[in-house]
Amino acid sequence: MKYSSRLIEKAVENLSRLPGVGRKSAMRIVQFLLRQDPHVGEKIGQALIDLVQQTRYCRRCHNIADGPECDICADPRREVHQLCVVKSFYDIMFIEETGLFQGRYHVLGGVIAPMEGVGPHDLHIADLIRRVQEEQVQELIFALSPTDNEALTIEYIIQQMRRTLDRLPMVTTLSRGLNYHLDLEYADEMTLSLALKSRIPYPIES
Repeated sequence: MKYSSRLIEKAVENLSRLPGVGRKSAMRIVQFLLRQDPHVGEKIGQALIDLVQQTRYCRRCHNIADGPECDICADPRREVHQLCVVKSFYDIMFIEETGLFQGRYHVLGGVIAPMEGVGPHDLHIADLIRRVQEEQVQELIFALSPTDNEALTIEYIIQQMRRTLDRLPMVTTLSRGLNYHLDLEYADEMTLSLALKSRIPYPIES
C-alpha cells in the first residue's frame, strides 16, 4: 500500500506491531485518531509513554506496580496467609474480575519449559518459597493452566519446598472445569469463578 504521508506510514507500521493488529486495523486506528481532537491522540500517546517508562514490578509478588509494592500487596484487607500463584501479571486481572479471591498473589513470570530453554532459575520460584515461609502461608493455590509444563513447574516447586520448609502449606489447584491447554485469559468469567471456588487439593506424595 502506498501512503501519501510518511507520518501515516510510520504510524501504521508501528501500530501493526501490536498483537492482533494488522495493517488494515492499524490504518483504521490512524483514521480514527485523525478525526478526533488532537488532545485525544496526545493522551493516548502520553499514556503509552508513561506505561513503558514508569511501570515497575512489585518487590514482593512481581505484579505490575506504580511504586515499590502493588496495590494488592499494600492492601491490609487482603488475606496474607492465602497465596495464589500465577504465570503472568495479566492472570491476576482475570482472577480479580471474579471478585472471589481475597488473598495475595505471586507471579512466577512463566513456567518451566525445557524445550524453550526456560529453567527454574529464570522464574521467581526462590522468592515464592521465601514468602511461603516468611508470611506463614497456609494455602498455596496454583492458578496455572493444566498443561505438562505447568505440572512440571508445580512438582518442582513442591520438591523445593520439601527441601526448604519445615512444613508444607495446603496446596490446591483450580478445578478441572478449565480445558486442557487453556490459558486463564481465554476462560470466561463464570468458568474461572467455578474453577476458583471448586479448587481441589493437589496430590502430594508423602
